[in-house]
Amino acid sequence: MSAITGIPATEAIVSFASGKQGGVTRFFCVTLNSGDVYPGVTGADHYGYQNVYSIDWEQSSWAQKVSGINTSHHPFFASMPLSNIDIAYLAGGSDAGDPIVYKTTNGGMNWSNTSSYK
Repeated sequence: MSAITGIPATEAIVSFASGKQGGVTRFFCVTLNSGDVYPGVTGADHYGYQNVYSIDWEQSSWAQKVSGINTSHHPFFASMPLSNIDIAYLAGGSDAGDPIVYKTTNGGMNWSNTSSYK
């Protein structure tokens, strides 16, 4: 088991992405309630959304990265370019039933809603 901290035991990673730029490898993940992550879980199950986290290789703790994400939006999928650690995307759903897409260009410090549903 890894000694990395930062994600509570009540949450489980459902989506994971990474990129490397220069000598830095960065990871992003989306978590759901731990009971909502199981084999066969799909993006339609986004209502269990809890948080978005990031960590750079060799750090000891995940950092929460949710600034700019509307509380009625539920990211489920994480993605990022292989060679740019500052850009990442999140996609999922919302309380209104609309799809959502967010983008960061500063390593997760803040996210912008890029979907037409605000």
